Amino acid sequence: MSTLTIRNLDEDVKARLRVRAAENGRSMEAEVRAILRDSLATGAAIATRNARDFEYTGVTVIDPWTAPLASN
Repeated sequence: MSTLTIRNLDEDVKARLRVRAAENGRSMEAEVRAILRDSLATGAAIATRNARDFEYTGVTVIDPWTAPLASN
């Protein structure tokens, strides 16, 4: 097993993670593992400015600050 450290996590995100973990009867660590596992399994995309952090995960990365806007 490996260790992942997440720095500079917004307190609001941490609080919502804590609530979500409690709702699912899991620790925060187990909840994060479930979120990552589920998002990778479904081929989900992640929106972040830190595309390099996800370069080798297989997840589609969308940088909302540079991605072109979808036209209707």
